[in-house]
Amino acid sequence: MVAESGEQAADPAVATVTVLNTAHQALGRDRWAPRVLAAERRRPCTEQEAARFQTVQRALRQALPRIREEVSDIAAQAWPLMRARWQPGWRAGSSSRSLSSASNGVSK
Repeated sequence: MVAESGEQAADPAVATVTVLNTAHQALGRDRWAPRVLAAERRRPCTEQEAARFQTVQRALRQALPRIREEVSDIAAQAWPLMRARWQPGWRAGSSSRSLSSASNGVSK
C-alpha cells in the first residue's frame, strides 16, 4: 500500500510487495516498491504494450457494454504514455466517441 506522500503505509496484513513489469519481471520489492511503481507509471509504453492494451480495451468495451464509460476513462489515463501513433483523438470527457472508432494506427 502506498501512502499519498509516496511513503509505504504500514499494513500488518501485507508481508511483501513486489512490482512487476508487463513481462512479469520483478522490478522492485518492499521498501523500493513505491519508487519503482512511480517510475514504471511514468515510463512510455512500448509498441507491443500499446498494441496489447488497445486489443484488451476493445475487447472490454465489446464484452462489458454497461461499463464502457469506465473502460474509456481507464484508457484515457494511459494515452499520455502511448507513443504518438497509438494516441487517438479521443480524450476523457468525450467518451461518446467509441474507442474502437478512434484513429489508433492499428490495421485489421
